[in-house]
Parts: sequence; structure tokens; C-alpha cells
Amino acid sequence: MVQFKRFSSLQAADRLLQNELWISERSGLDLKQKVRLASFFENSINLKSIMMEKVCNIGSKSIVMDFDPQGKKVLKTMEKYYLADHGIREAILESNQRDIQLVLENLVFLEMKRRGYEVRIGKVGAQEVDFVGTKGGEKLYIQVSYLLASPQTIEQEFGVFNEIHDNFPKFAVSMDELDFSRNGYHHWNIRDFLLGEPWT
Repeated sequence: MVQFKRFSSLQAADRLLQNELWISERSGLDLKQKVRLASFFENSINLKSIMMEKVCNIGSKSIVMDFDPQGKKVLKTMEKYYLADHGIREAILESNQRDIQLVLENLVFLEMKRRGYEVRIGKVGAQEVDFVGTKGGEKLYIQVSYLLASPQTIEQEFGVFNEIHDNFPKFAVSMDELDFSRNGYHHWNIRDFLLGEPWT
């Protein structure tokens, strides 16, 4: 998986694997990776660049950039990293039960990519939409939550859709069995979402 001979020392390669663990634990978070990971390395800028590339290639991680649905432009304020194979997370952390919210986000992201969507993070003012998917002339907005367990959580997940003034589908996805659809915004149980055809 990792070719140690490409690095200047075994210590550098060992740090690469430490970073792989660090990313796997936080897949789906706003990591600001380059600054965080560079702090591990004491060698040249070139070595830092090579190691950063290797960390992001292990497990075929995907990078998602910000997208402003209102201004219809790509932003550059945040990146998120998602694992392409949850077997990696299971092997490293010995469980996918930790941080179930992040695991659900990762699953939704992978399913969107599998169906051919270009996936970005949505930013509406200070609020965030977990995923904005585009494919051809289609677009959809998706919020992911472990459980819609309180009125505050429901408002948080659905409320951001009120600020997006277009007629494309807007979904909230969670593990709840009850249907919390409201105001024209659809709620999907994660199982039904993954099996559902089509979404739009």
C-alpha cells in the first residue's frame, strides 16, 4: 500500500501511517488538511507535498469543495475528505460504530458518486448543506443526520432549505423509521435512500 523507499526516512513513512489513522477517524469533517498534516513533517516542502499526496491516495479518498447554491459558484474556503472504502476505517479503528454521523455522511457521499453525481458542499450564508449533487440538468440538496431526535435537530436539518430559492429536490436522510417530511422537503430513511430509484 505504501512504498517506503520513496520517502527520506522510515520515520517519515511512519508519520504517513499516523496521518492515515488521523484522517480515517475524521473523514467528513472540515479538516484543513494541508496545514494540519504539514505540522507532522520536519523535512523539505517537497517531501511534505509528496506525503500529503500519499495520505490522500490511500484508500482512494475523495475531496469535496464548497459550492454556493445562491451565487452558483465554487468556493475555496473548505475541503472535506471521504473514504472510498469503509473497510479501511473498520480495519484501522476496529469499528464503524464510532462517529456514526460521519459514517452515514460518507455512505451518502459514496452513493451519490456511484450514481454519477458531481458532489459538493453547500454554503448558504453561515449555514451548510451537507451535499449538493449535480448530474446533467439535475440538482439535489441533501442533509444527513444520525437521528432527527428533537424539534431543534429537525429545524436545523430542514431549515437551511428555506434559504435556497429554487425548485430542485431537497432531502434529509437519517436512520429514523418515521417520515419527517415537511414543507415540500422529503425525509428518507438511510436504507430507503440507498435503495431508492430514482431520487428526483
